[in-house]
Amino acid sequence: MKREHSAIRQKIETLLERDVDIEGYLKQMLEKAPNNLVETLYQQPIDNPLYWEVVLRIITDLERYTKPQRLYFFLAEQRALSKGKLLQLAIKYHEESSWLSALSKGIEGENFGQTHIMEKRTSKNLPQWIFSYAVDGARKGLVSFARETGNPLPAAALFRINAYEDGMDAAVGALRKNPKSPVIKYIVAAIGPDIEHIVEELFDAFEGDLPACLENL
Repeated sequence: MKREHSAIRQKIETLLERDVDIEGYLKQMLEKAPNNLVETLYQQPIDNPLYWEVVLRIITDLERYTKPQRLYFFLAEQRALSKGKLLQLAIKYHEESSWLSALSKGIEGENFGQTHIMEKRTSKNLPQWIFSYAVDGARKGLVSFARETGNPLPAAALFRINAYEDGMDAAVGALRKNPKSPVIKYIVAAIGPDIEHIVEELFDAFEGDLPACLENL
């Protein structure tokens, strides 16, 4: 098997050196010897951005012969591969998979979860994903989402798991983006009506220039 893997790798490297598009060859090998190609991918990775660009183009074909989770996490470790594009593909093809949180964390670092929940922003299960990311430790990504969209859910989720400072940042960010955002309503639903201390901090944050939802309190 190793000899076959080496032969496949040498053929790919030769094509790359000649500036020949390797997509046709990779698809041919997927038809003739898919397991050999997949094992070559895993065992003898090629440090060439063009190679990984083509791998991403045929990623759905590769998934027919290997577990998607293994494939995406392996690809996330490759230096010459576009991690942002990889995450977008994972979200596109596996948006409901529980392993997306860990993949996002490995790629986005402190901002993990932001890309995924931005893609899910109009989905009915957005609340579940935001809460799941909050439980997994997402902070900056959720706050950024609140600031960009005015969505009250990140603040509610962060207060629910006792991430107080991040919850305040998300609440303030959401209200600055959308003064009518029902942040207070969602926080009460998440942790109960005893939120006087939170309201006081929100008043202080806006220094008299109150958003609509605070003017009526």
